[in-house]
Amino acid sequence: MAENIISFLDQYPDYQATIGIEVHVQLKTASKIFCSCKNEFGGQSNTHICPICVGHPGTLPTLNAQVVDYALALGLATNCSITRSTDFARKHYMYPDLPKNYQITQDENPMLEDTISCYHSTKVNILSRVGADLEKQMQLSLEDN
Repeated sequence: MAENIISFLDQYPDYQATIGIEVHVQLKTASKIFCSCKNEFGGQSNTHICPICVGHPGTLPTLNAQVVDYALALGLATNCSITRSTDFARKHYMYPDLPKNYQITQDENPMLEDTISCYHSTKVNILSRVGADLEKQMQLSLEDN
């Protein structure tokens, strides 16, 4: 496989491949990121939810401190710059697994800023960027068919 990549690059010397990979992780915390509901996969539908999860009017999310600790540990392990100030925002969109129609995210101002490291081989340069933001992901939709 690697031989094919190098021969392709030989044929197109001005071509620069750019490949991005986004990885999502679920942290092993007892509760969810913005409420005290169990962070547990499985179980009956709609049993690990509360008014905060579904975005009822007047409910306010509270950030899980253990999530912040885990994010800081990731930042230290990957040599990221840890910002002194961050914030969360609502990203509004309709998604079937998101009953409140918004996602709470650090998309614009992440806690961990990118760090860059380079790896070189004979003809391929690999540039690795690592950054992380905390966000509430969608729930799981199950259909009975």
